[in-house]
Amino acid sequence: MPRRNDKAVFGSRLRLEVLVTVADVGSLDGADRLLGIGRSNLSHVIERIEELAGTALFERHPDGVSLTPAGGAAAQHARLLLRVMDAAESSFVREREVLSEP
Repeated sequence: MPRRNDKAVFGSRLRLEVLVTVADVGSLDGADRLLGIGRSNLSHVIERIEELAGTALFERHPDGVSLTPAGGAAAQHARLLLRVMDAAESSFVREREVLSEP
């Protein structure tokens, strides 16, 4: 089984979900509640994504965050990847159900 690439910007589903959720909510406080991740952990995930991307993806403001141009592009890619992952998972579930029918 191939090893997960932790050095890839989108190396895990968690990173994808964090990027999209923070972008949609516009704040770490709201995103941490939705994702069930502590604020500190959420901040670390965002910092890691930005470190791997080599650029800021969010602009920090007193009342929240907004996407930079690079962040907007990254969020679009993250949404696409999540849709593909969800479609693949649904396909596997359907196939498993078909194969398990008598």
